[in-house]
Amino acid sequence: ILEFLITYGLRAGEIANLKLDDINWREETLCIVQRKNGKPLELPLMPVVGKLLVQYLKYARPAVVHREIFLRHMAPIKPLQSGGITCCVRRYLKRAGLDHIHGGAHLFRHTFATNLCSQGVPLKHIGDLLGHKSCESTQLYTKTNIPNLCGIALEAPYLKGDKKNEKFRV
Repeated sequence: ILEFLITYGLRAGEIANLKLDDINWREETLCIVQRKNGKPLELPLMPVVGKLLVQYLKYARPAVVHREIFLRHMAPIKPLQSGGITCCVRRYLKRAGLDHIHGGAHLFRHTFATNLCSQGVPLKHIGDLLGHKSCESTQLYTKTNIPNLCGIALEAPYLKGDKKNEKFRV
């Protein structure tokens, strides 16, 4: 669950709704139905995610007829809901000594977006991966590092000899 959050920036509900049929092992892809816009999103099945998923399916997932990937391990055994995903994440944050951090599963979504932004991925592409309709929504997820932006800023054009406009140089 954590690897899906870290690698893909998925919502807790998107992870809860993942089904065995959403994994195309031959093509090494993962199909997600984005929760808010209902659009399918095909993602590469990253090797680390595939490896951990195989281990989970072989050794940890209860053998039941449910097609959802992630299930409760205690009776009644049934698919995890988004709240169960969030509880799982909070439990692991607490184990890591990070229980003071607010956010749960959604925290990883913000981290995913911020990491992509710091790698120079355009905001539009990040928004598409997150299933956002507008760049304004995506901007809330990316934490802008002003000192880094100042280092790459271009000089703003100004008129030569116009002293009052020189203050607008970046």
